[in-house]
Amino acid sequence: LDCSALIKFAWSNAGVKMPRGSAQQYAFGERIKSSEVQLGDLAWYPGHISMSLGLENLVIQAPTNGRSVEVHKIDESRVNWVRWVDPTA
Repeated sequence: LDCSALIKFAWSNAGVKMPRGSAQQYAFGERIKSSEVQLGDLAWYPGHISMSLGLENLVIQAPTNGRSVEVHKIDESRVNWVRWVDPTA
């Protein structure tokens, strides 16, 4: 399971049909500010995508193929660098 497969799986279980690749998933949603992030919003940077847990810059992600899904905290210095999108907008 890689990062975009995790996002596709999670959102498909909520009835949202997502594209497969991380760049396509980023383009699928509406860009939002880091101050607007809510549970389920997507955090993207080139080559990777994760999903917000809705608090304290925590995301759930699949780091790479073969590694376990994990909860990760996005460093404060990168919160505004990451591009955030609302996939339901």
